[in-house]
Amino acid sequence: MDDEGWPIGIEIWQGRLRLIIFDDINREDPQIIDLENARETARTRCNWCGKEMETDSIKWKGLLFCSEACLDACRAAQ
Repeated sequence: MDDEGWPIGIEIWQGRLRLIIFDDINREDPQIIDLENARETARTRCNWCGKEMETDSIKWKGLLFCSEACLDACRAAQ
């Protein structure tokens, strides 16, 4: 109805945090954005030192490393 409600909302749906946005008044279906990857705990971290990853990470045997030094330390420990 006119002058009722809000164009945005936030909800927990099946245990997941979501943002609901009605970005077009002429469309019934909203845009739904899952916010689970926006959590602080979702940050990608180095598997060796735990440091937050930069954009250029190093992959080795399915693990992520922030630097050659961390990768070398991990290899030496094995």
